[in-house]
Amino acid sequence: MATRSRALAAFKELHKTCKTVFSGDKKALKASRFKVNSEFKKYKDETDTKTIENHIQWANDSARLLRLTVVQGKLKDDGTTYEVRLRKDTSLEDNTIFNPNADIPMRPQHRRRKEVHSSNLEIDLLKGKKG
Repeated sequence: MATRSRALAAFKELHKTCKTVFSGDKKALKASRFKVNSEFKKYKDETDTKTIENHIQWANDSARLLRLTVVQGKLKDDGTTYEVRLRKDTSLEDNTIFNPNADIPMRPQHRRRKEVHSSNLEIDLLKGKKG
């Protein structure tokens, strides 16, 4: 496939992904649409094939990352819980339940510097007086 058509396909796929991932969130849709358009416009006159390939890869990786990791949460009417909308391609990892009785090591505390107490002799030496 020619570079131009691959770039156009990546552009369309990224917009399609944003539309799916951010459906129902007008603010996120607008922001993602602006970001995708501005990134592609920024490099529209690029002629270096290697750079173009890198940007196509960036677009494809971004679309994949959005599909796998972004979820939408909406606060329920009770005001204390969220309803999360998962999609079929959302990556679900194992969730480890936090153990509040776990023995968590504390970070070592930094030692405080000892306060230096000057004797009258040191004060006299600083003032230029001989002891």
